[in-house]
Amino acid sequence: MKTKEMAKISLFIGLFFICSNIIPPINIIGISFTFQTILILLIPFMLNVKEIIIWYVVLILICAIGIPIMSGFSGGLGVLIGPSAGFIYSWLPQMIVQRVFIAYNTNRLSIVLIMIIMSFISIFIGALYFIFVTNGDIIITLKSFLLSFGIVEIIKVFIVMMIVNKLPKRYLT
Repeated sequence: MKTKEMAKISLFIGLFFICSNIIPPINIIGISFTFQTILILLIPFMLNVKEIIIWYVVLILICAIGIPIMSGFSGGLGVLIGPSAGFIYSWLPQMIVQRVFIAYNTNRLSIVLIMIIMSFISIFIGALYFIFVTNGDIIITLKSFLLSFGIVEIIKVFIVMMIVNKLPKRYLT
């Protein structure tokens, strides 16, 4: 791996730590809103698929050994099997699908739509895992997660697109 790739991956690990711990005082069924997903939506514009996979594996390993890289300065195996772990596991396919779509599509509206669709799929996966771990009510949990997180995710998609539109082309993959 080239030094430039390692530097980009390391930069996004650091940015993830920062974004994970910017937490507005909003909490839905024990899961806080964070700015992690802004970075999850932004990474596919700036890293290729190989770099995304390496970034994700490094992130999971850092978390697994207990370094507090996740939301609320948390880390460890408990985070990777806890109620919100489904969101974490949905990020990799979300980023890869988004990256592949971006690579073959320049239409901004289509990119926004795929970002919204993938965000909702991620929320759905996170909600299903949450239901499985907590033995929660399926309808109530899905409805509250999709409505609460969905609205915020749509806003985050537009924030990411504003960031992407302001970035110099050399930073975009």
